[in-house]
Amino acid sequence: MHQESASTAGHRPAPAYSVVIVAYRSEDAIAACLDSLFADSAATGRCEAVVVDNSPDEGTWEALREYARANPLRRVLTIRRPDNPGFARGCNLGASVAGGRILVFLNPDACVLPGALDALAARLDGHADIAVAGPQILAPDGSVVPTCRRLPTLWRIFLDATGLDRLVGGYRMLHFDHATARPVDQVIGACFAVRADDYRQRGGFDERFYIYFEEVDYCRRVLQSGGQVWFEPAARVRHAGGASCESAGALEFTTAILRESRTRYFDKHAGLWGRAGIRLLNRCEALAKAAALLALDIAEPNPARAAKARGFIRVARGEWPPHP
Repeated sequence: MHQESASTAGHRPAPAYSVVIVAYRSEDAIAACLDSLFADSAATGRCEAVVVDNSPDEGTWEALREYARANPLRRVLTIRRPDNPGFARGCNLGASVAGGRILVFLNPDACVLPGALDALAARLDGHADIAVAGPQILAPDGSVVPTCRRLPTLWRIFLDATGLDRLVGGYRMLHFDHATARPVDQVIGACFAVRADDYRQRGGFDERFYIYFEEVDYCRRVLQSGGQVWFEPAARVRHAGGASCESAGALEFTTAILRESRTRYFDKHAGLWGRAGIRLLNRCEALAKAAALLALDIAEPNPARAAKARGFIRVARGEWPPHP
């Protein structure tokens, strides 16, 4: 089901920016996210929001309808997909109806600060070889969140899985100040800007990634083709982080699906030893963390901890969670 708000009626010029938002039970956050896009008066007439609602219930859809009624001058397109085809497919679906020259993929629990869209566009427009631009991400308390990473290797995933990367920073680039514009291997998918034509020519996100690693795969393809990925701190986005994916009810699924997507990434980009190695690493990590979580849960029961343990048990058994 596809719906346009009243603000899209008539023959308005094509927007400069299309912000694609894939929502999942985001009724408590979506209005603030949309408000942030249109808060900058200079950008209001040049921006459209395309919201793909993957929620199985009506909460987010009703919130979107109410938002359209309350804000008839804002350009908001909405698409309903209660079958939840996944994040990557939702992004591609939103991009397929977007009219802007610049596409910005934005999480529904994020809010862009004034000037962020212009800064991302300026980075892309000023350098033909830059294919992806990502902003500085701020936590709700205003602190800078380290979001740039190097491309995954078995060693880097090992560091991350064991917690050693908190000291080494070889994967998550923890020793980078995240305040300096520079080329990087990858930027976080919570806010991810590309040229629309380039995105479509590259085939968009690989829909084999249901959620997680779709942006990592895209960045890798950009680098392999000779393009660049840039971190642009002049663009700032406040992000709540994991609002729909880190609830106790979703943790079993997200814990397992992250490792499934990680495996798909190595299946696509690594050789025989890399594909075998990631499976061994997944199981070793899962066994250790499931045991630790279950031991803690015995001492002090906690629904979120128990759900995450069940997710790791799935991974240890090699049982990926069902999804469309």
